[in-house]
Amino acid sequence: MGMKEALARYKQEHMKNNEKPTKLPMGASQWRILPDPNGRDVVPVQASGLHFVKDPAGQVKAVSVCNEKTYGEPCLVCDAISDHYAAVLGTGYDKDSAQAKYIKNAYASQRYLVNAVGTRTGTNKKTGKRVTVHNTTPELLELPSGVWNDIFAIAATYAEMHDENIFDLDTGRNVVITRTGTGMDTSYQVTIAPMPSKVRNGKQLLTGVVPLENCVEQWSVPKAMSVVGTINSLFSSISKVGAAQALPSAASAPALSHGAAPAAMDDFDDEIPFDGPDEEKAMEEDSIDDVDFTDLDDIDLEEDIDLEEGLDDVVPDEETEEDDIEDLDLEDLEIT
Repeated sequence: MGMKEALARYKQEHMKNNEKPTKLPMGASQWRILPDPNGRDVVPVQASGLHFVKDPAGQVKAVSVCNEKTYGEPCLVCDAISDHYAAVLGTGYDKDSAQAKYIKNAYASQRYLVNAVGTRTGTNKKTGKRVTVHNTTPELLELPSGVWNDIFAIAATYAEMHDENIFDLDTGRNVVITRTGTGMDTSYQVTIAPMPSKVRNGKQLLTGVVPLENCVEQWSVPKAMSVVGTINSLFSSISKVGAAQALPSAASAPALSHGAAPAAMDDFDDEIPFDGPDEEKAMEEDSIDDVDFTDLDDIDLEEDIDLEEGLDDVVPDEETEEDDIEDLDLEDLEIT
Protein backbone atom coordinates (compact mmCIF):
# COMPACT_ATOMS: atom_id res chain seq x y z
CA MET A 1 0.00 0.00 0.00
CA GLY A 2 1.44 3.38 -1.05
CA MET A 3 1.42 6.59 0.97
CA LYS A 4 -1.56 7.97 -0.98
CA GLU A 5 -3.68 4.98 -0.01
CA ALA A 6 -2.35 5.06 3.57
CA LEU A 7 -3.30 8.74 3.98
CA ALA A 8 -6.77 8.09 2.54
CA ARG A 9 -7.26 5.17 4.93
CA TYR A 10 -6.11 7.25 7.94
CA LYS A 11 -8.53 10.02 7.02
CA GLN A 12 -11.34 7.51 6.70
CA GLU A 13 -10.67 5.85 10.06
CA HIS A 14 -9.52 8.69 12.30
CA MET A 15 -10.37 12.16 11.04
CA LYS A 16 -13.61 14.03 11.55
CA ASN A 17 -15.17 15.29 8.35
CA ASN A 18 -15.61 19.07 8.52
CA GLU A 19 -17.16 19.21 5.08
CA LYS A 20 -20.27 21.35 4.83
CA PRO A 21 -23.15 19.09 3.73
CA THR A 22 -24.61 19.57 0.27
CA LYS A 23 -28.27 20.57 0.29
CA LEU A 24 -30.75 19.39 -2.31
CA PRO A 25 -31.02 21.85 -5.20
CA MET A 26 -34.23 23.16 -6.66
CA GLY A 27 -35.72 21.04 -9.39
CA ALA A 28 -34.78 17.45 -10.12
CA SER A 29 -31.41 16.00 -9.15
CA GLN A 30 -30.22 12.42 -9.47
CA TRP A 31 -28.04 10.75 -6.84
CA ARG A 32 -26.46 7.42 -6.04
CA ILE A 33 -26.30 6.82 -2.30
CA LEU A 34 -23.04 5.07 -1.47
CA PRO A 35 -22.68 2.06 0.82
CA ASP A 36 -20.67 2.04 4.04
CA PRO A 37 -17.01 2.75 3.14
CA ASN A 38 -15.77 0.08 5.54
CA GLY A 39 -17.88 -2.64 3.96
CA ARG A 40 -20.13 -3.07 6.99
CA ASP A 41 -23.61 -4.46 6.39
CA VAL A 42 -25.38 -1.35 7.69
CA VAL A 43 -27.90 1.14 6.32
CA PRO A 44 -25.63 3.96 5.03
CA VAL A 45 -27.18 6.93 6.83
CA GLN A 46 -26.49 9.09 9.88
CA ALA A 47 -29.20 10.96 11.77
CA SER A 48 -28.34 14.58 12.49
CA GLY A 49 -29.79 17.61 14.21
CA LEU A 50 -28.41 20.98 15.30
CA HIS A 51 -29.77 23.58 17.70
CA PHE A 52 -29.32 27.15 16.42
CA VAL A 53 -29.91 29.53 19.31
CA LYS A 54 -30.55 33.08 18.08
CA ASP A 55 -31.07 36.43 19.74
CA PRO A 56 -34.28 38.41 18.99
CA ALA A 57 -32.50 40.11 16.07
CA GLY A 58 -31.91 36.76 14.42
CA GLN A 59 -28.19 36.51 15.09
CA VAL A 60 -26.93 33.01 15.95
CA LYS A 61 -25.40 33.04 19.44
CA ALA A 62 -24.82 29.33 19.99
CA VAL A 63 -24.90 26.08 18.05
CA SER A 64 -25.09 22.60 19.53
CA VAL A 65 -25.67 19.08 18.29
CA CYS A 66 -29.06 17.74 19.36
CA ASN A 67 -28.41 14.56 21.29
CA GLU A 68 -31.96 13.32 20.73
CA LYS A 69 -32.10 13.94 16.96
CA THR A 70 -28.58 12.65 16.36
CA TYR A 71 -28.18 9.78 18.82
CA GLY A 72 -31.69 9.12 20.12
CA GLU A 73 -30.69 10.00 23.68
CA PRO A 74 -31.88 12.67 26.17
CA CYS A 75 -30.79 16.18 25.23
CA LEU A 76 -30.11 18.86 27.85
CA VAL A 77 -30.58 21.59 25.28
CA CYS A 78 -34.02 20.27 24.28
CA ASP A 79 -34.99 20.15 27.96
CA ALA A 80 -33.96 23.77 28.48
CA ILE A 81 -35.87 24.97 25.43
CA SER A 82 -38.94 23.01 26.56
CA ASP A 83 -38.83 24.64 30.02
CA HIS A 84 -38.87 28.13 28.52
CA TYR A 85 -41.43 27.21 25.87
CA ALA A 86 -43.84 25.78 28.45
CA ALA A 87 -43.37 28.82 30.70
CA VAL A 88 -44.19 31.23 27.89
CA LEU A 89 -47.34 29.29 27.01
CA GLY A 90 -48.26 29.37 30.70
CA THR A 91 -48.26 33.17 30.72
CA GLY A 92 -51.11 33.42 28.25
CA TYR A 93 -49.29 33.40 24.94
CA ASP A 94 -50.47 30.88 22.39
CA LYS A 95 -48.13 28.74 20.34
CA ASP A 96 -48.48 31.05 17.32
CA SER A 97 -47.31 34.14 19.19
CA ALA A 98 -43.99 35.76 18.25
CA GLN A 99 -42.66 35.00 21.74
CA ALA A 100 -43.45 31.29 21.52
CA LYS A 101 -42.14 30.99 17.96
CA TYR A 102 -38.90 32.72 18.92
CA ILE A 103 -38.19 30.10 21.58
CA LYS A 104 -39.35 27.01 19.72
CA ASN A 105 -37.24 27.93 16.69
CA ALA A 106 -34.25 26.81 18.76
CA TYR A 107 -35.43 23.22 18.52
CA ALA A 108 -33.40 21.12 16.09
CA SER A 109 -34.87 19.95 12.80
CA GLN A 110 -34.35 16.30 11.95
CA ARG A 111 -31.93 15.77 9.10
CA TYR A 112 -30.13 12.73 7.67
CA LEU A 113 -26.65 12.55 6.15
CA VAL A 114 -25.60 10.19 3.38
CA ASN A 115 -22.51 9.84 1.22
CA ALA A 116 -23.57 10.17 -2.40
CA VAL A 117 -22.44 10.99 -5.90
CA GLY A 118 -24.41 13.10 -8.32
CA THR A 119 -24.76 12.39 -12.03
CA ARG A 120 -24.13 14.04 -15.36
CA THR A 121 -26.34 13.41 -18.35
CA GLY A 122 -25.25 14.14 -21.88
CA THR A 123 -24.49 12.71 -25.30
CA ASN A 124 -21.55 10.46 -26.08
CA LYS A 125 -19.87 12.32 -28.94
CA LYS A 126 -18.45 9.07 -30.31
CA THR A 127 -21.68 7.07 -30.42
CA GLY A 128 -24.30 9.81 -30.39
CA LYS A 129 -26.14 8.01 -27.58
CA ARG A 130 -27.53 9.84 -24.56
CA VAL A 131 -25.94 8.54 -21.35
CA THR A 132 -25.95 9.24 -17.63
CA VAL A 133 -22.70 8.83 -15.70
CA HIS A 134 -21.88 9.20 -12.04
CA ASN A 135 -19.62 11.99 -10.84
CA THR A 136 -16.20 10.95 -9.57
CA THR A 137 -16.24 13.03 -6.38
CA PRO A 138 -18.45 11.88 -3.48
CA GLU A 139 -20.46 14.44 -1.52
CA LEU A 140 -21.90 14.54 1.98
CA LEU A 141 -25.59 15.03 1.18
CA GLU A 142 -28.13 16.35 3.70
CA LEU A 143 -31.68 15.04 3.41
CA PRO A 144 -34.89 16.21 5.12
CA SER A 145 -36.55 13.49 7.16
CA GLY A 146 -39.39 12.94 4.70
CA VAL A 147 -36.99 12.42 1.80
CA TRP A 148 -34.94 9.87 3.72
CA ASN A 149 -38.13 8.07 4.83
CA ASP A 150 -39.17 7.71 1.19
CA ILE A 151 -35.73 6.43 0.15
CA PHE A 152 -35.75 3.95 3.04
CA ALA A 153 -39.21 2.69 2.06
CA ILE A 154 -38.07 2.16 -1.54
CA ALA A 155 -34.87 0.41 -0.41
CA ALA A 156 -36.82 -1.86 1.94
CA THR A 157 -39.32 -2.78 -0.78
CA TYR A 158 -36.61 -3.62 -3.31
CA ALA A 159 -34.73 -5.68 -0.73
CA GLU A 160 -37.84 -7.64 0.24
CA MET A 161 -39.48 -8.11 -3.15
CA HIS A 162 -36.45 -8.31 -5.46
CA ASP A 163 -33.60 -9.21 -3.09
CA GLU A 164 -31.89 -6.09 -4.45
CA ASN A 165 -29.64 -3.61 -2.63
CA ILE A 166 -30.17 -0.18 -4.19
CA PHE A 167 -27.00 1.08 -2.48
CA ASP A 168 -24.71 -1.52 -4.09
CA LEU A 169 -21.89 0.00 -6.16
CA ASP A 170 -22.26 -2.49 -9.02
CA THR A 171 -25.95 -3.35 -9.11
CA GLY A 172 -27.67 -0.52 -7.22
CA ARG A 173 -30.00 2.18 -8.47
CA ASN A 174 -30.01 5.95 -8.55
CA VAL A 175 -32.72 8.00 -6.90
CA VAL A 176 -34.23 11.13 -8.43
CA ILE A 177 -35.27 13.81 -5.93
CA THR A 178 -37.39 16.69 -7.16
CA ARG A 179 -37.62 19.76 -4.95
CA THR A 180 -40.23 22.45 -5.53
CA GLY A 181 -41.43 25.49 -3.60
CA THR A 182 -39.80 27.43 -0.78
CA GLY A 183 -40.29 27.82 2.96
CA MET A 184 -43.30 26.01 4.33
CA ASP A 185 -44.41 25.34 0.74
CA THR A 186 -41.32 23.24 0.02
CA SER A 187 -42.14 19.74 -1.17
CA TYR A 188 -40.09 16.79 -2.39
CA GLN A 189 -40.79 13.82 -4.63
CA VAL A 190 -38.56 10.75 -4.66
CA THR A 191 -38.49 8.23 -7.51
CA ILE A 192 -36.18 5.31 -8.27
CA ALA A 193 -34.27 4.80 -11.51
CA PRO A 194 -35.93 2.11 -13.65
CA MET A 195 -32.65 0.33 -14.35
CA PRO A 196 -29.67 -0.65 -12.17
CA SER A 197 -26.33 1.00 -12.91
CA LYS A 198 -22.70 0.56 -11.97
CA VAL A 199 -20.59 3.25 -10.29
CA ARG A 200 -17.32 3.25 -12.18
CA ASN A 201 -14.23 2.83 -10.00
CA GLY A 202 -16.61 2.59 -7.06
CA LYS A 203 -14.26 0.88 -4.63
CA GLN A 204 -11.53 3.40 -5.31
CA LEU A 205 -14.05 6.21 -4.86
CA LEU A 206 -15.01 4.87 -1.43
CA THR A 207 -11.43 5.18 -0.13
CA GLY A 208 -11.92 8.95 0.07
CA VAL A 209 -15.25 8.75 1.90
CA VAL A 210 -15.33 9.42 5.64
CA PRO A 211 -17.64 7.17 7.71
CA LEU A 212 -20.87 9.01 8.45
CA GLU A 213 -20.48 8.72 12.21
CA ASN A 214 -17.38 10.92 11.84
CA CYS A 215 -19.43 13.59 10.06
CA VAL A 216 -21.42 14.72 13.09
CA GLU A 217 -20.17 16.55 16.12
CA GLN A 218 -19.93 14.37 19.21
CA TRP A 219 -22.31 15.46 21.97
CA SER A 220 -20.76 16.48 25.29
CA VAL A 221 -22.18 17.67 28.59
CA PRO A 222 -19.84 20.71 28.90
CA LYS A 223 -20.79 21.98 25.43
CA ALA A 224 -24.49 21.36 26.09
CA MET A 225 -24.34 23.18 29.43
CA SER A 226 -22.64 26.14 27.76
CA VAL A 227 -25.47 26.36 25.23
CA VAL A 228 -28.05 25.96 28.01
CA GLY A 229 -26.46 29.00 29.68
CA THR A 230 -26.91 31.00 26.48
CA ILE A 231 -30.52 29.85 26.23
CA ASN A 232 -31.27 30.90 29.81
CA SER A 233 -29.65 34.29 29.23
CA LEU A 234 -31.65 34.97 26.04
CA PHE A 235 -35.02 33.42 26.90
CA SER A 236 -35.41 34.26 30.58
CA SER A 237 -36.43 37.85 29.82
CA ILE A 238 -39.52 36.40 28.17
CA SER A 239 -40.22 33.22 30.13
CA LYS A 240 -38.77 34.31 33.51
CA VAL A 241 -37.64 30.72 34.07
CA GLY A 242 -35.27 30.79 37.03
CA ALA A 243 -36.24 34.32 38.00
CA ALA A 244 -37.44 35.13 41.51
CA GLN A 245 -40.41 37.19 40.40
CA ALA A 246 -43.68 35.74 39.21
CA LEU A 247 -44.11 34.87 35.58
CA PRO A 248 -45.13 37.90 33.53
CA SER A 249 -48.46 38.23 31.84
CA ALA A 250 -48.69 38.29 28.06
CA ALA A 251 -49.22 42.04 28.22
CA SER A 252 -46.13 42.82 30.32
CA ALA A 253 -43.49 40.58 28.71
CA PRO A 254 -41.00 42.04 26.21
CA ALA A 255 -42.42 42.41 22.74
CA LEU A 256 -40.88 40.74 19.71
CA SER A 257 -41.30 41.93 16.16
CA HIS A 258 -44.09 40.33 14.19
CA GLY A 259 -42.45 41.43 10.96
CA ALA A 260 -40.51 39.39 8.46
CA ALA A 261 -38.20 36.76 9.86
CA PRO A 262 -34.46 37.56 9.78
CA ALA A 263 -32.59 36.40 6.72
CA ALA A 264 -31.44 32.82 7.02
CA MET A 265 -27.80 32.12 7.81
CA ASP A 266 -25.76 30.75 4.91
CA ASP A 267 -25.05 27.61 6.89
CA PHE A 268 -28.60 27.02 8.05
CA ASP A 269 -31.45 25.92 5.83
CA ASP A 270 -34.33 25.55 8.26
CA GLU A 271 -37.03 25.47 5.63
CA ILE A 272 -39.15 22.95 7.49
CA PRO A 273 -39.00 24.37 11.03
CA PHE A 274 -39.65 22.28 14.10
CA ASP A 275 -42.74 23.34 16.00
CA GLY A 276 -41.86 22.06 19.45
CA PRO A 277 -42.48 18.86 21.40
CA ASP A 278 -44.83 16.49 19.61
CA GLU A 279 -45.68 19.22 17.08
CA GLU A 280 -43.23 18.55 14.25
CA LYS A 281 -45.08 19.19 11.03
CA ALA A 282 -44.82 16.43 8.48
CA MET A 283 -43.66 17.65 5.10
CA GLU A 284 -46.38 17.64 2.49
CA GLU A 285 -44.96 15.11 0.09
CA ASP A 286 -46.46 12.70 -2.36
CA SER A 287 -47.07 9.49 -0.48
CA ILE A 288 -45.39 6.36 -1.77
CA ASP A 289 -47.82 4.13 0.08
CA ASP A 290 -49.91 3.61 -3.05
CA VAL A 291 -46.99 2.87 -5.38
CA ASP A 292 -46.76 -0.67 -6.70
CA PHE A 293 -43.01 -1.15 -6.64
CA THR A 294 -43.27 -4.27 -8.76
CA ASP A 295 -44.14 -1.93 -11.66
CA LEU A 296 -41.24 0.46 -11.15
CA ASP A 297 -39.14 -1.31 -13.77
CA ASP A 298 -41.61 -0.08 -16.38
CA ILE A 299 -41.54 3.57 -15.32
CA ASP A 300 -40.11 6.04 -17.83
CA LEU A 301 -38.69 8.78 -15.62
CA GLU A 302 -38.63 11.14 -18.59
CA GLU A 303 -42.43 11.06 -18.45
CA ASP A 304 -42.33 12.00 -14.76
CA ILE A 305 -40.29 15.19 -15.27
CA ASP A 306 -41.65 18.21 -17.06
CA LEU A 307 -38.99 19.04 -19.63
CA GLU A 308 -40.65 22.40 -20.21
CA GLU A 309 -39.78 23.35 -16.64
CA GLY A 310 -36.05 22.96 -17.24
CA LEU A 311 -35.69 19.75 -15.26
CA ASP A 312 -34.23 17.65 -18.08
CA ASP A 313 -30.60 18.05 -17.06
CA VAL A 314 -30.72 15.03 -14.77
CA VAL A 315 -33.17 12.71 -16.50
CA PRO A 316 -31.80 9.16 -16.68
CA ASP A 317 -31.78 7.51 -20.08
CA GLU A 318 -33.35 4.05 -20.16
CA GLU A 319 -31.62 3.37 -23.49
CA THR A 320 -28.13 3.63 -21.98
CA GLU A 321 -26.21 0.42 -22.44
CA GLU A 322 -23.72 -0.63 -19.76
CA ASP A 323 -20.98 -0.89 -22.40
CA ASP A 324 -21.66 2.68 -23.48
CA ILE A 325 -20.85 3.87 -19.94
CA GLU A 326 -17.93 1.51 -19.33
CA ASP A 327 -16.19 2.59 -22.53
CA LEU A 328 -17.00 6.27 -22.20
CA ASP A 329 -14.14 8.71 -21.76
CA LEU A 330 -15.62 11.60 -19.80
CA GLU A 331 -13.95 13.96 -22.24
CA ASP A 332 -16.28 12.49 -24.85
CA LEU A 333 -19.36 13.37 -22.81
CA GLU A 334 -21.09 16.42 -24.18
CA ILE A 335 -23.30 17.84 -21.45
CA THR A 336 -26.62 18.89 -22.88
